Amino acid sequence: MRYGTRPAQRFALAVLFVAGVAGTSMAIAQKRRPYPMSDHPIGSEIVDRIAPSEMKGMLNYMAADSRGAILPQSLDGRAKYTINARRDPSEPERHAEWDDVMIVQSGYGYVDWSTRIKGGARYGPGEWRGGVLTGQTTTLDLEPGVVVRIPAGVSHVIRPLGAAPLVYLVLKERAAGKSQ
Repeated sequence: MRYGTRPAQRFALAVLFVAGVAGTSMAIAQKRRPYPMSDHPIGSEIVDRIAPSEMKGMLNYMAADSRGAILPQSLDGRAKYTINARRDPSEPERHAEWDDVMIVQSGYGYVDWSTRIKGGARYGPGEWRGGVLTGQTTTLDLEPGVVVRIPAGVSHVIRPLGAAPLVYLVLKERAAGKSQ
């Protein structure tokens, strides 16, 4: 009788082959060096989550003349969150240590940005407001779903368009290389 001619023998050989390949793959996978999360600058134990209901809840409790609300800061201190309902243009502003990531929820408008600003006043550590954008200014359209990142050091103005407020979430993330 030749080796493996019966269906039961062929099945048994196939099972042994698959088990052997799987065992070899497992052994190779176990020898791979895992990603060193302890070396990651943020770590792996802190994850922030803000539910849509929390954002809507904040908007519902804001005063009619309010520009926005500050949501909880991240647990590791590397991010801040705000929700804004802007009806009027912002003052020019610039942040030395924070990148702004805007996520437009509703409404329409523009963000004007420039690497230069004239005038203004310091209103906190590494934070300036007021003055006028100078030099080459770039304008980006804002509409629901648009995400815009404004790096630290870039002066910017947010301008709503129309009667409805421009509602957007801002994730302020500590710029690379900046300490807590």
